[in-house]
Amino acid sequence: MPHSKAPAVFFKASPTDRISLAQYRGDIYSKAALRDSNDHFRAIRDLGPAVWLPKYKLWAVARFDDVKACLRADDKLISGKGIAANPILNRLETKITLTCDGDVHKRRRSMLMKPLLPAELQNLRQRIQG
Repeated sequence: MPHSKAPAVFFKASPTDRISLAQYRGDIYSKAALRDSNDHFRAIRDLGPAVWLPKYKLWAVARFDDVKACLRADDKLISGKGIAANPILNRLETKITLTCDGDVHKRRRSMLMKPLLPAELQNLRQRIQG
């Protein structure tokens, strides 16, 4: 089944947020959307850099440059308080790279990324093709 190639980031809104930006009322978690999300993500991208999803009380960011900016704003958009649209999952104590912040995240990410650096991949290529 086709999947959207566009990255997307979702942010849970706090109760004090005032929603005054673009809204998307499509159901991004419907069975049809989960099979093929292209139309949903295209509509979100067309609406703007940050789009409110009222059904899920989430902000969606689906444009590549905007997603990249969000991921680099880790001092403001933190992951340690939850990354899922499901509050049950957000309460679980999962100490993984994706759900930690600050120096812990940077340290873990550098360990995970090291094998994916060009020099390391070249060594792997030689071993595989050798």
